[in-house]
Amino acid sequence: MSTNVLSPSVTLTVLNPEKLLHGSEPRHRFDRAGGSIGSQGAWRLHDRGVRILPVHCEIGWHEGHFCIIDHSGKSFMNGSDTQLLSGTPVRLRHNDRLQMGDYQIAIHLKGLFAPVV
Repeated sequence: MSTNVLSPSVTLTVLNPEKLLHGSEPRHRFDRAGGSIGSQGAWRLHDRGVRILPVHCEIGWHEGHFCIIDHSGKSFMNGSDTQLLSGTPVRLRHNDRLQMGDYQIAIHLKGLFAPVV
């Protein structure tokens, strides 16, 4: 079996889609170019409590890994009560959980290396 290098991507999926407001999509895929998340981001998320900022955070490719860079001081990972440090890249891992406003978001990484069958 050989390996095939695939273009890496990360898909973020809202786990509680019943809380989505009209106009918000339940999932978004980012490639290595990354992008922003927020009420005015590439992935537009709005919440009832207006806790999601226009550019709440961004997904980026840093040192060979997908990372999240928070700009709000109001994002949390994997059930922690401690906010992500604003402006600091945090590496994303497959099946991580992100909390933003009302939303629980699953992280799914794909395509770094996949076996060819």
